Amino acid sequence: MGYHFSLERKKSEDKSKSASKTEQRMVGFRRMNLILVSEMGDSNEPFTLQSFSAKVQWLYSSATKLKEHKKVLQRQIKQQRELNNTSDAQKDAETERNAANLQEELNNAMAELAEAREADKMGTETQAKESAALLELQEKLANARRLHEEELLNSHRETSERIASLADAHRDSQEQLAIAARDSQERIAGLATTNRNLEDQLVSANKKIGELESELQDLKDNQGVNSADVTSKLSGHEARIAGVVNCSSCCGHD
Repeated sequence: MGYHFSLERKKSEDKSKSASKTEQRMVGFRRMNLILVSEMGDSNEPFTLQSFSAKVQWLYSSATKLKEHKKVLQRQIKQQRELNNTSDAQKDAETERNAANLQEELNNAMAELAEAREADKMGTETQAKESAALLELQEKLANARRLHEEELLNSHRETSERIASLADAHRDSQEQLAIAARDSQERIAGLATTNRNLEDQLVSANKKIGELESELQDLKDNQGVNSADVTSKLSGHEARIAGVVNCSSCCGHD
């Protein structure tokens, strides 16, 4: 009874520790996902070269963190398997020792029974008691072996469940890594497109400014236009140039 109770208690403690470790790993994985989502930032914020560089650095850092978490999960799965193999071997050795002790007790009892029969010529009642004791020892040995087989089956089942749980976490990590990589590529492509559009708008604005400045210079050089007309046209062209410059500045900030 004491041996059976000790095995049950040890089994319960091992199961509780394993469940606690698995839960801690899952909590850590969920916490990392929350941190990555919270650091994503606002996709509608104004575009600047500084923010563009910061976002690219953030995307690279996020991908690196997910890769490191993947390696940690793989290492934990390997350690869990090694720990389970060691635990099963220890249980096997302990059960074999107990079985050997019971077998030794059985052999001693059988030897004592044989000696008693030869020395005292015991009666039928005494022989029945000794036979009952021998049968009890045989039943104990059979029960010990049965308990050992049940414990091995339970241990293997729990090991499979823990490995499956770690494999699920590993798969989730790979999916998160793939999603982050895809999002990074899409965001970088969008930012690159925005940058090209801004450059095109700037080139167009500079070209327009050059045309207006050339036209303005032609007006100044034209001696056949009266002073009032020149002043009026100069004011109009200067206003158009200022409008183009302002438009270019607004596009750059967007």
